[in-house]
Amino acid sequence: MLEELQGRWEGDGRTSEDSPFRGTLDLEPLAGGRGLAVAFKAVAKDGSVLCRHRGILAGDRLAFLDDAIGEMKILDRREDHVYGSGDPTAEESYRLEVSFHVAGPGEMDLTITSGLPGEPFTPRLHAHLVRGTPVE
Repeated sequence: MLEELQGRWEGDGRTSEDSPFRGTLDLEPLAGGRGLAVAFKAVAKDGSVLCRHRGILAGDRLAFLDDAIGEMKILDRREDHVYGSGDPTAEESYRLEVSFHVAGPGEMDLTITSGLPGEPFTPRLHAHLVRGTPVE
């Protein structure tokens, strides 16, 4: 399952403030094929870096460094390629979900959804990515 995601993915996306960006997602295999290193970067049209996210995807878990709060979160697999932490309906706590939706051959939609305590659970960014050059 993880093997189908391996490689570099590139494409355009938008933030929750409707700002356009160019996204790059690298999914590199870990030693022994036990998971993937995750690195995502969103760059605005003016060249400024909007965000960077890093993590380790292994088995049913994603260890994800969340730029928004500056903390590492452990997300459990909710369904194929969707990982989350916290109950999305529980507005009294922080919630986070990362989705790697395979949209078709060589296509992926990446969505990061979150909600701070007292705020709604809404998509923070979404990008439509296509398979790019292999990661060495």
